Amino acid sequence: MFEASTLEHQIAVAQNIGFVMPGSNLSYSVSRNYPHRSLTTLVILGGLASLAVFSLINYASSGYPLVVLYTTDPNEQATDR
Repeated sequence: MFEASTLEHQIAVAQNIGFVMPGSNLSYSVSRNYPHRSLTTLVILGGLASLAVFSLINYASSGYPLVVLYTTDPNEQATDR
């Protein structure tokens, strides 16, 4: 059906399904190679490690109960009670 270059074929297909306005001229490649394949793994592992550290800190800090102390004397300290 198409005897044109690959880019022209991609433009024609995109126009047929409504992604590209008629008359637009794309002169660049739509995709490119991903430069670092191990970056995805590092980001996922780093995210999981930071989530684990944050969860441990949150769990440790929530072990202290908050106690509300009411007083009528603003100069009184909690140790005086």
